[in-house]
Amino acid sequence: MPRAAGILFALALTSVPAFAQIASMNISMSPGDGVQFLVDGQAFYGSATFLWPQGSKHSLSVSPVEYGNTPKAQYVFNSWTINGPVPQTYDPLSLTVTADPSVQSIVASFTINYEFDLIYFTCPTDGSPCLSPGSVLVNNTAYNQTTSMYLVAGSAITVLAQPNPGYIFTGWINSPGSGNTGQAFTNTYTLNGPLSIYPQFYLSRPISVGITTAPSGLQVLADRTPIGSPASLEWGTGTVHAVGVTSPQTDLNGGTWAFSSWSDGGAQNHNYTVPDGYSTISLSAQFVQAYHLTLATNPTGLSLIVNGNASSSSLTFTGAAGTAYQISAPASQVDSQGRVNQFVSWSNGGAQSQTYTQAANDNRLTANYQVLGHLTLISNPPGLSFVVNGKTCVSPCGFDQPPGTQMSISVPSSIPLSGMSRLDFQGWQDSSSPTRTYTMTSSLQTLSASYQTMYMVASATTPAAGGAVLLQPASPDGFYPANTQLQASVSQNPGFQFKSWQGDLAGSQTLASLSVSGPKAIGAVFGPVPYLPPAAVQNAAGLTPVSGVAPGAVISIYGVNLAGSALAGPTSPLAQTLLNVTTTLGQQILPIYFVSPQQINVQLPYETQLGNQLLVLHQTGQSDVNAVFSAVRNAPGVFGIYHGDGTPVNAASPAAVGETLTITGTGFGPYDQNPQDGIAVPVGAAFNLLDAVTVTAGGSSSTALSAGPAAGSVGLNFATFQVPSSLPSGTSVPLNITINGADSNQLLLFLQ
Repeated sequence: MPRAAGILFALALTSVPAFAQIASMNISMSPGDGVQFLVDGQAFYGSATFLWPQGSKHSLSVSPVEYGNTPKAQYVFNSWTINGPVPQTYDPLSLTVTADPSVQSIVASFTINYEFDLIYFTCPTDGSPCLSPGSVLVNNTAYNQTTSMYLVAGSAITVLAQPNPGYIFTGWINSPGSGNTGQAFTNTYTLNGPLSIYPQFYLSRPISVGITTAPSGLQVLADRTPIGSPASLEWGTGTVHAVGVTSPQTDLNGGTWAFSSWSDGGAQNHNYTVPDGYSTISLSAQFVQAYHLTLATNPTGLSLIVNGNASSSSLTFTGAAGTAYQISAPASQVDSQGRVNQFVSWSNGGAQSQTYTQAANDNRLTANYQVLGHLTLISNPPGLSFVVNGKTCVSPCGFDQPPGTQMSISVPSSIPLSGMSRLDFQGWQDSSSPTRTYTMTSSLQTLSASYQTMYMVASATTPAAGGAVLLQPASPDGFYPANTQLQASVSQNPGFQFKSWQGDLAGSQTLASLSVSGPKAIGAVFGPVPYLPPAAVQNAAGLTPVSGVAPGAVISIYGVNLAGSALAGPTSPLAQTLLNVTTTLGQQILPIYFVSPQQINVQLPYETQLGNQLLVLHQTGQSDVNAVFSAVRNAPGVFGIYHGDGTPVNAASPAAVGETLTITGTGFGPYDQNPQDGIAVPVGAAFNLLDAVTVTAGGSSSTALSAGPAAGSVGLNFATFQVPSSLPSGTSVPLNITINGADSNQLLLFLQ
């Protein structure tokens, strides 16, 4: 098997039943650059995928330490990571697995160790003394000769060189690009790969170096190691050493001292090269007495700027008298609680930014601040506009003001989003008014304006006169809060019947549910149906004082959608059906003058029995509708007044006193013999009214000169009378007829 990652290994399934399920499992090493593992005793490297019959068992194993393709790298086994059911117990280095489709991968995890080589001296192998020039401590373990070891990748390695007597240490050399170099006797490396270091030891003539301080007894740093003064050291000629001091320092009497200078003129911390030609050398660090400057803020926890650097408050600086400090307090800053603090003054009365010169004593300066209250305005939803103290802000927005400041806040009661949606103000957490005044405190406060999304639910009916859509709960303007559950129903106007819903509702049930998840539009479709109101049957002449109608008269049937259109029938004989409309009284079909959607005129048969009757309207394709009316002996109604030549009497053609006029009408009552229903009365036919007709004009009554059926017509009557001489001229008076105490409607009689 080749040493390569990504090998696809398929087991020949010569004896596997055809119905057995195959499980695919990937086994890999992490990291796996050439790391070996065994599957069923066969070696693989890096990663391999296996196809096994479900339920078959297989052994996996690794060595505790592996060596892959990376030179000087060692792989130490850690653990198995299994995707799927984990065995209850298993050997850390070996594992038995059962092929299972749910177990898709197994990973063996390793830790990488890199080789670390310490190269500087080899001790004799013949047993003679090992005269090493010195020892090197690697992570506190001492080695006195060349050594190789494996350490964890990425770990920190601290080395410390300790020369033996007669030798000096001059620095480190390491393999290129693999870490720090330097002359310090201690160094630290990060092991990001194999690393070799070479400590440099040399035979040297030691020079005695004396290090002192003024005043005596203070501490110095020699090769970064603190030592007390005075101190005596042995350094080799030409070697370089780091010397320095910490400043300030406190002596045994509690005095404070600040660094001033080195006797060699070097900086506070500098490298010193040991000169040749000397047997002893003296170095002295000079100090001067120092004093403390403590800087603080009120309230505490704020920051200050000292010598151009931002510093936390409550700092103490130490320096000699005359030391100058550039101190500044920021004009405003935010504390740990998020509150804004505004600078007020320094305790010494100095400017916000000032130069402070250290006196020969300790001192303390405090920057005093005023804590501002912070008000955050938010909205639900965010991004809405508020007006605060006359200025607009978009939420969320914040304000920092001294405690007690009055903030005038106003939010819109309603915000249009579109023609069909808007946001309505619901209230603050402590108020329901969109306009309010808030008084600032010293704390952090948040006011939240809550808005409710509102959607329009538009409704319409087809046709418009068909009825109305009713929504429960009702809304004054058609807008509802989002997700409101509505019950929709309809009210039907007379002459219409609900058919179906349109738009965001469907179906033909008159009651439907609607969730207002957004703008909605619903429509109710109505179909026309015949409708007769309670007083549908009336005298064709109009309303009369008599509530009933007389047999043989022309009657009007008023309603809605009584016919598809208007059509007049033949004058004689009258039709029984017009536009698929028929009216019946019991088994008798009524003669029809004309039909229209709102009115049908028919003749009431002469043989109609007096009393309450039921009229039925039939229209093809529609349900029958009924009307109850009363049939009475006399129910006169008058249409008009005419001159002898047949022209109408009106304001333009008034009647003269003594002139004989004709009144036309219907419902005058029975005859000695009744004319034939629906057939025009022949001219000259003799039909006599059984009841006398009285004509009253302007309060003057007289018996009609003649009365009877109008020749050439169906159901019409006439009466003649002479205009009384007692009536006033040049005016109009009311006129009506009376038969058996039954009065007709009134007409105006215009007089010359």
